[in-house]
This record gives sequence, structure tokens and C-alpha cells, in this order.
Amino acid sequence: MNTPEIRPFADPDLEACADLFIQVFSRPPWNDRWPSTEVAYAYLKEFVDTPGFQGFVAIVDQQIVAFLLGHLKRWWSGSEYYIDEFGVHPDAQGQGIGTMLVDHLKQTLLQAGIYTITLLTARDTPAAAFYEKQGFVTHQRMAFMSHRITDQEEA
Repeated sequence: MNTPEIRPFADPDLEACADLFIQVFSRPPWNDRWPSTEVAYAYLKEFVDTPGFQGFVAIVDQQIVAFLLGHLKRWWSGSEYYIDEFGVHPDAQGQGIGTMLVDHLKQTLLQAGIYTITLLTARDTPAAAFYEKQGFVTHQRMAFMSHRITDQEEA
């Protein structure tokens, strides 16, 4: 595979990223069931429209093979970058493209004086192992919580 070009995300990249998003996350271990590219497009567009949005794409042979979308957040100790979505085409995984994107993000953030990156991912997936190899750590005192609302809440 040719060395990817990494560049900032541009609005025209959104459709290709939505297609790639479905290719990445409809497979194991995620097995998401996105009903259409339009729904994935709308989902990703919400991130693009978030204040402080910054994204990057990796291009090989004029095709987007990976994307990293996130936004800057203010925190008491300074701004941090939150990764909203990150995906590498299944055929390009394991070739260092994801690492290149994270390294590019780190350099971009360091130049801007931002020293923290945060994200959520499932613990028992290759993604968690990937992030650990990039220097991310799991915070044991933090909990990701959700609540599914139904019309008949149980008492």
C-alpha cells in the first residue's frame, strides 16, 4: 500500500466518510446496523457541526481509507480533544494508518498547546488494544453509563 496522505477533514469528505463508517462499523466486533448512508451521514454531520470540530482523513490512491473526527472541549485544566469517531477501512487495518492519524493528531494538538486526548471505546475490542498501544490509559474511577427508556418503566 502507498504511504497515506494525511490532511484536515473538509466538508466534501463527509459522504466518503459516511460510506467508510458503515463499512468499518457494520462488521465484527461492532456489528452496527446503520440503515443507510444517509443516516450515517447525518450522524457524522452532527460531529462536524460541533463547535471546536477538528477532523483528519488518510488518503491512499485518491480514496479516503481512514478518518478521525473529534472536537476541542474546555476543561478546568485546559482544553482537551475528544475523539468522537475514528475508523480505518477493514482492508487497510493493521498497516499503521491508524497510528499515523493519531500521531498526526498529537502533533497538531501539541502545536496548539493542547495536551490531552479523551475518548470512549468498548473494552473488549481491538480498538481498546490499539488505543493502549498509542499510550491511552483506562481510568478506573470513571464509568460510562446509559439508561434505555421504555414506555413502561419498572418500579
